[in-house]
Amino acid sequence: MTFSRWFAWLPLMSLLLLTACRSTQTTHAPEPASVNAMTLTDASGTAVTLPQPAERIVCLHLSCIDILAELGIVPLAVGHPRLADWAKSPIYFGEAANQIAVVGGPEPNLEALLGLRPDLIIGYRGQVDGLRETLAPIAPLFLLEVSSTEQAIANLHQLGQLTAHTAAAEVAAQTFRDRLTAHQEQARRDRTVLVTNGTQGTFYVATRESLVGSTLAELVDYPWSLGDRTPSAINWAVFSTEHILQVDPDVIFVLVPAPSPASVAALAQDAVWGHLTAVKAGQLYELSDAEVGGLTTGTRSLSQLLDAIMAHLAKSPQ
Repeated sequence: MTFSRWFAWLPLMSLLLLTACRSTQTTHAPEPASVNAMTLTDASGTAVTLPQPAERIVCLHLSCIDILAELGIVPLAVGHPRLADWAKSPIYFGEAANQIAVVGGPEPNLEALLGLRPDLIIGYRGQVDGLRETLAPIAPLFLLEVSSTEQAIANLHQLGQLTAHTAAAEVAAQTFRDRLTAHQEQARRDRTVLVTNGTQGTFYVATRESLVGSTLAELVDYPWSLGDRTPSAINWAVFSTEHILQVDPDVIFVLVPAPSPASVAALAQDAVWGHLTAVKAGQLYELSDAEVGGLTTGTRSLSQLLDAIMAHLAKSPQ
């Protein structure tokens, strides 16, 4: 760290230090632990204690937004402008998302966070693990991880406990289970499906080790395994055009920020993609953030994604 950058951090470091010192001061008669205090273990195996249910919550990952939408809780802030855009999807908070503050870019702005006085900060394992000690004087950090429906439901229940919304969590979990059962009864294992959020040249695919891929593997022919590929934080990975051509899926779904017929048309007219069975059969579909809430990280967005995919498959040719 350069001297000038270190000097710029001095006021904030001093403020955090003062906050930490105040939080550790003891008196001659320590206050008893709150009867509402709770301790839960997060995805990193760290025990996180809250003195009382959290109300002022900051989301550093989309999975937090997904769960809070299920619980009917609007977050106090998000850690990146892209998260704020996703939060405005009608499947999450719609216009209510306009009141959500943005407290950072690649990393959260500590001074902005301190000013908001959150009760809890929620992030994703593997992305912000190293910030736990830095954030400790501001609020506890609780990390999530999700690669299966079981984990998605478990995350929902954990945040239900941390926010005293256990009943809402159970209702949302059961609604999701019922929806998944309905789709399982209409499974289309004769259809080979590809879900990607890539563009021409680079195709990030939801692998069978991701929440999306593991769930779709129960409903359709979904052969995309992570293998030795480098995963993203939610187990999507880059697949080559050659690999996609070799598998030759029957139906392709492309996740896009907003409806973009031109981009789908460009893929359909691509000299290589034009040879795919899905493209030749007109089975190339885009799914926008407004439809499915962006990358799927919880029960709310997964329900929307499955509804959209299974509806298209019901109409696809045999």
